[in-house]
Parts: sequence; C-alpha cells; structure tokens
Amino acid sequence: MSYFTRSALLGALALTLIALPALACSCMRAESAAQQAETADIIFIGRVIDAGPVGDQRGWWKQFSDWVTGQPEPMMIEDITTFQVDEVLKGAPGENVAIRHVNGAHSATCGVRFERGEALLILAYRRHDESGYATSLCSLPQFSEQEFRDALAPQ
Repeated sequence: MSYFTRSALLGALALTLIALPALACSCMRAESAAQQAETADIIFIGRVIDAGPVGDQRGWWKQFSDWVTGQPEPMMIEDITTFQVDEVLKGAPGENVAIRHVNGAHSATCGVRFERGEALLILAYRRHDESGYATSLCSLPQFSEQEFRDALAPQ
C-alpha cells in the first residue's frame, strides 16, 4: 500500500470518528441527600398511572434527514409519565403530576424509563419554559428515602 493511499485512508477514518456524535451521560454525585434535595423543586413518592411519548421534539430538518438515512435518534424523543402522588416530601406537585423526560432507550442521553407498579421516590425540577416538571437519569435519588426524609425534616 502506498504512502498516499495509507494517508488517505487514515484521514478518512479520522474524519469519520470526528463526525460521530459523542453520547455520554455524566452525572455529578451529590455529597448528601440534603444537597440533592436542594436542587429539586418537587420530591414525592408516587406510582406510575400513565406513560407515553410526548412526540418528536427534533427540528424538521433532523426529522427529514433521519427519514432519508433511515437512522432515527429515538433518544431525542421525550416521554411523559404521570404519577399518582402518594406522599409529598417537598413542593406541591398535586394529586397527580406529569413528569417529562427523555426516554430511557439510551442511557447515554440521561434518559429514564419508569415502570408501573411499585412506589417510587421521584425528584423533579420545573422546566425552564415553565410548562411543568422534568427529570432525568441524573435526578434519580442517590440516597435512601429515609436520608431524604431526614434531610427535609423541619429543624
């Protein structure tokens, strides 16, 4: 193989690797339940009563290019999960609350998936556009329910 051919192949490989999207979810670990609770607007124990996709939140150009290439990015589709609130630990989520989140198909995008059934401790924050609440893989409880109860107990 000639020097020129080898250089061209290495250059093409480098361009391909540079063009690949970097997918990684990196969450900072909170030092305590109190620190993690401080970042959440609502904390509650609840059960999933409904779940499903919100719809494709990507721009029309990305949707079109994915249709052309046949390579959709499911990790960019948001789900909305509605919880029956059994107990409120912080905030005022109401009797039922809908929480938006990137679906859990790819944890690299910090997506989560909630299953029906058991009671879950949920930490969520108000969306920047004020359209409700959201959560992510990074917002999942890093401490036990009791540690959150202790951290949120009146002093």
